[in-house]
Amino acid sequence: MDTIAANAGESAKNAILSRDVKDTRQEVQTLTKIATAQPQAAKNVLAQIKAADKPQETKRIVQEASRQLPKPTVSQVLFPQIKTEKTIKSV
Repeated sequence: MDTIAANAGESAKNAILSRDVKDTRQEVQTLTKIATAQPQAAKNVLAQIKAADKPQETKRIVQEASRQLPKPTVSQVLFPQIKTEKTIKSV
């Protein structure tokens, strides 16, 4: 929850905790990944799922957003502690 708040804003965290957003634990975990990778996308997803009427809609919205995340490279998966040259330049 703190990751979502740090990346997508405190209002995002409050919406999830107040259950304004109809989501499951797995969807919150996926939303955390989205917020970490693309904070603005997480805000957009939260806005969409707030308007969703059914849990199935929420699941579909989160799944679609997670499919748009950049895929990690093999080296990032095998050696997550090692920063790549691109990551070092952006820091």
